[in-house]
Amino acid sequence: MRLIRSKFNVIALTIILAILSGCSTFGGSNFNDGYYTTALNQSFGNVYKASLEALENGQTYDLKGSPYDIRINKKLTNTAVIAAESDSDPTDFVEIAIQKKSQDKTELSIKYGSEGNAIRSSALVSIIQENIKDN
Repeated sequence: MRLIRSKFNVIALTIILAILSGCSTFGGSNFNDGYYTTALNQSFGNVYKASLEALENGQTYDLKGSPYDIRINKKLTNTAVIAAESDSDPTDFVEIAIQKKSQDKTELSIKYGSEGNAIRSSALVSIIQENIKDN
């Protein structure tokens, strides 16, 4: 009886862990090669416009508190890249890559500096989402 109950507990624990693991990765964000990547349930055009607005309006700053200067702004049909760097330190930069996944789903990848910074990147995602709401 004890053996059966022990096996049942192990099976139940395994199922619970599998469900929790699946829920934590479904639709979530990830950090790979310095890029913080997430999917937004917004159109490609809205995400591009809100990302550009965040950099143009100085809503994100370099490490010295100055707004970034946009160096690359390339938009194609289904992809876009926006890159900006600090005037005072060229190693301080931000890259934003945007890719259309479907009509109302867009993948957004952000990288601060050569190593990336998940905290600053996730903060910029929040700014971009607010810009979308405001428009």
